Amino acid sequence: MAGKTSLVRSMQWNKRELTRRSSDSKLDEATKVFKVCEADIDDKSKLVFHDFGGQAIYHFAYQLSFRSQFVPMLVVDIAEFDRLVTVCGLEAACEEVCFDWLSHLYLSCPKVMPPIVVLTHKDGIKEKDILQLRQKQLIEVTEQLRRKIIDEEEVMAPENSPFFSMKSFADTSTPLIKKKSTVVFSKASKQRSVSDLKSLLFKAGSPLLTEIPNSWHTYMLICSSQKEKPYLTLDELDALFSDDKDRYILQYLHEIGKVMWYRNRGKLAGIVFHRIELLTKVVELLFDHSGKEAWDQRINEFHPFKMDRLCVNKMKYIEKVGCFQNKGLINSILLSHLIQGECDLEPHLAIEVLKVFHLVCGPVLDARESFYIVPFFSKEIITVIETGDYIPMKLEIVFNGLAIPGYVYHLLTAIFVDFLLTQYNRIESGQNGACVKESNGSILT
Repeated sequence: MAGKTSLVRSMQWNKRELTRRSSDSKLDEATKVFKVCEADIDDKSKLVFHDFGGQAIYHFAYQLSFRSQFVPMLVVDIAEFDRLVTVCGLEAACEEVCFDWLSHLYLSCPKVMPPIVVLTHKDGIKEKDILQLRQKQLIEVTEQLRRKIIDEEEVMAPENSPFFSMKSFADTSTPLIKKKSTVVFSKASKQRSVSDLKSLLFKAGSPLLTEIPNSWHTYMLICSSQKEKPYLTLDELDALFSDDKDRYILQYLHEIGKVMWYRNRGKLAGIVFHRIELLTKVVELLFDHSGKEAWDQRINEFHPFKMDRLCVNKMKYIEKVGCFQNKGLINSILLSHLIQGECDLEPHLAIEVLKVFHLVCGPVLDARESFYIVPFFSKEIITVIETGDYIPMKLEIVFNGLAIPGYVYHLLTAIFVDFLLTQYNRIESGQNGACVKESNGSILT
């Protein structure tokens, strides 16, 4: 609700545009997972935006569109920040609207530059002095939280901590958020117009620009023209464009957000997602901020179906949906049916995407059915446990009063749940982290 999508639309159309909200999940225009869109600067240049959903359920989303370099832009509802300060204090308010998201970002993308921060909804604060105070506090408290974590890390692991590969985040020689990189954007704002904000983003990203050969641009057009295919294989691309033997062009297209190519992700290494919306649609099936409304619609529109020689009527369907919503266990047949009905990817590939990013674990087999575990899903502690039943796990970790980023939280939970499927030697935990050693000698930290 901070106004990220509205901000991007405003830059696309060069005028103030708002996002439509609706209780109907099919009509709700709020961003789900992330989406890629462009805005022209002039006849020759454009900005490519990766617009991430702002709800906590999308904390993991940066890992899906990993980038080595880009210009991070954090959008903060300054009126909501003002409200949170009065309700829960400065530190908690700053963590929720700003610091948590920055920590997720730099953990996933350690080489990224300092952020541009855009403050929206300034009309929600009537007093000009309060607006200036909150802007000052947001910058200062974010810096205090960052230095608190850096000080702790220097004590715990001063020599070999991967924490310090997060260059912008770990560099104490300059503030993470600079006042000159913080702008106010609203309908009545005279500080910077839409075009001024475009120019600011373009200037920040200018050091990243690279002149490319015409053949690279041709390669990009070839990829984007294959709209009839849900994805491209490396073999297909080699047949279309054989000059890229070392995959430099393909990696470049991935870095600028034109395609998604997960070259180090096992079974996904041979696949290029040139229609990125299909990738986010797979994730959206299970991780959606309007999940309850979406499942209610599916139940209302349900028609009996048969899969793997099993007939599923509405009663069975509602039962399986309830198991997923309450326990984070999704039946294999339900998941395959969902993918076939709402996604253009084959079920086995869509499930592989979910598994590779630790969004589901499995399949787990028992005498009754096959299902996948959706880690970091259950939001309630179960007080009554029936013998022999599967129970969701809730993991709570706090470091010196600071909750770890949701991105780490999610991956740790997935690793613990994965004990059901993989043999590990042992697990160790310490004040500054956890270490899981697999039977093959590799280490997950």
